[in-house]
Amino acid sequence: GNLVITAREADGSLICYYGPCEYTSARLISWYKAEFAYGRIEARLRVPFGEGLWPAFWSLGTDIGEVGWPQTGEIDIMEFVGRLPTEIFG
Repeated sequence: GNLVITAREADGSLICYYGPCEYTSARLISWYKAEFAYGRIEARLRVPFGEGLWPAFWSLGTDIGEVGWPQTGEIDIMEFVGRLPTEIFG
């Protein structure tokens, strides 16, 4: 199957850490669903481009609930800064 996440313009009532949110999409959380010591995670992603969009695929440590971020650790698998459509960060 396919999971489709669509970014939509916000109505202005949502507040992000930097001020009013212009867009909203999704955050998928899989706590207690899977834990990996080694191996491979694979995804095929189609990402949008445009000012203010920053789609990413990353993972956090399983102890984030106890120690918080950044102490839990983070692996950035892919980040795509929408205003830089020719560059991929990962």
